[in-house]
Amino acid sequence: MRASQIPVAIAVNDVDNSTATEVKGMMLPVTRVRMTARGASDTVAEFRAWAESLPEMMRAMPIVLDAAHHTACSSLLEVAREHGLSVLGVADGKLAPTASAAGLAVLSEEMLMAGRAGGARRPAPEPEAAPAPAEAVPAPEHPPATGGSAARVVHAQVRSGQQVYADGADLVVLGTVSPGAEVIADGHIHIYGSLRGRAIAGARGDTRARIFCRRFEPELVACAGVYDVAEKLRPELRGKAVQVWLDGEDLQFAAID
Repeated sequence: MRASQIPVAIAVNDVDNSTATEVKGMMLPVTRVRMTARGASDTVAEFRAWAESLPEMMRAMPIVLDAAHHTACSSLLEVAREHGLSVLGVADGKLAPTASAAGLAVLSEEMLMAGRAGGARRPAPEPEAAPAPAEAVPAPEHPPATGGSAARVVHAQVRSGQQVYADGADLVVLGTVSPGAEVIADGHIHIYGSLRGRAIAGARGDTRARIFCRRFEPELVACAGVYDVAEKLRPELRGKAVQVWLDGEDLQFAAID
């Protein structure tokens, strides 16, 4: 599964001018879901298994479908409806021939790649930082949100297009979470490199779950279903060691010194 962004157009009523509408462009974060099965029925089964594995809070995220085999989009949409998923369209390829009949847009690879790059105004990513020593980020102030379950430890960088999920446990990433990557945990998330992608703690609703990272440059952070995107985050925290937690219905952010 790959995180991506696609440009969309919004029509806005403008009562002060004679022109009825105004069209503006924006970047919308979506998740690209690619099925690798080599048969239509296996592709549907693969998509169903992925949908069933999603934490509840992830089901509202918009997705773009992609597949390695010709498959009827109507069959995939039926699965999406069963699980409350929002399908925006399909990647140009094996699903394109039946997309129109299913009412789905076909998105070219250029659009998806441009979205992942964030458009021409977004600076190129900096070189990946080396993993920081474990003592760079302190232990959480609260007891483990997972009831003592062993944490899942990722020793390598989480690259663009990858998703790592710690089911019923905390997640520890010793490297960097790249742009377009997602790390998800039912408990806390500890990132000892840079967070440049998405981090989702408390995926099954644990309000005690926190996010800790050594270098804070995220696309999105969420705790127990409450999220903020990069554009809304305090600029003075960017590049610093930060912890994120939920206080009532609002996310809180603090530098770790």
